[in-house]
Amino acid sequence: MLLQFNLPIPIPIPCFPTSSLIDMGSFQLSRALLGSRRNWVVRSQASLTRFCSSGVIKGVSDTSSPSVHESPSASASEHAVANASEAILKSRTWNEHQLTADQLQFRSLASDFAENELMPFAAQWDEQKHFPVEVLRKAAGLGFGGLYCGHDVGGSGLSRADGAVIFEALAYADVSTTAYLTIHNMCASLIERYGTEDQRQDFLRELTSMDLLASYCLTEPNSGSDAASLQTTARRQAGSTDYILNGEKAFISGGGAADVYLVMARTGEAGPKGISCFYVDKDSKGLSFGRQEDKLGWRSQPTSSVILDDVRVPERCLIGKEGEGFTIAMSALDGGRINIATCSVGGAQFCVDAAQGYVSTRKQVNVWQSHH
Repeated sequence: MLLQFNLPIPIPIPCFPTSSLIDMGSFQLSRALLGSRRNWVVRSQASLTRFCSSGVIKGVSDTSSPSVHESPSASASEHAVANASEAILKSRTWNEHQLTADQLQFRSLASDFAENELMPFAAQWDEQKHFPVEVLRKAAGLGFGGLYCGHDVGGSGLSRADGAVIFEALAYADVSTTAYLTIHNMCASLIERYGTEDQRQDFLRELTSMDLLASYCLTEPNSGSDAASLQTTARRQAGSTDYILNGEKAFISGGGAADVYLVMARTGEAGPKGISCFYVDKDSKGLSFGRQEDKLGWRSQPTSSVILDDVRVPERCLIGKEGEGFTIAMSALDGGRINIATCSVGGAQFCVDAAQGYVSTRKQVNVWQSHH
């Protein structure tokens, strides 16, 4: 995915892991940030070989920087890199993986929002452990609160690839806040896909607007990567259709601040087939939260344990059928992993750009560091 700036030097950026895309003609940053045009082109071409094996590269456009071949100061090794890169470009067909016109618009919208609403405040939010709920609701006003939900419930009806474009652009400014937004979207999309029509209409409108915030509750103190061994239970109360939930969830993003918790609990046998999914309201009696985790980063989103002590949940809040919870949870994570990967790419690109900016202004032994 690419973030758009109207400045003079093209820069390649890898996409999320399922495909890598480099567009040296449309992504621009200033010469002051990146230093030498020729050196950056050489580094860009060298980077092509790192991404081409599993992804996609878009050819250099007519507006790209001058070729290394045209530079009289380019070394033999630089020419070799350029020749290899051009061979790679010519050996593949990339067009099917280029961004669509709609995706370019999504990226532009997300980048503008990130620049104005996230970037100026991200460091302060992290330092103060501030959860920017009102800013998240502004994002929802642009359609970012229900990216994968239907229009009839206030969603945007977008694809996973569309969402990846948006999340990468947002994460360039603030990985922590964007990561929570991906989790909220994962919860909403779970209900969109597996909930009944009544549940969609009852639950999703307040989630897509982010009037209500959602958290995903799968991990437990003794159940991490082995999610099928979770111990939280959901038992039918005698003489009632309600479920009674008991257990503890760990490291829950949004814990204590979110309004809704999608909880995976055991309704039947051991293993994955005995797990079900429940929509639990924050105000439910018996629901409480542990202390906020003291993290090295990502402090603009709260993280805590979620404790369920005889929490009564009505049958209408069972998402899907009994025994489908593990399938639902893994399906949600399939998309969630793509989302969080794009956040990582966005944050990593910011780090690369910041490092380039630093070395372009630093000289040692009368040599600019960006020339190394």
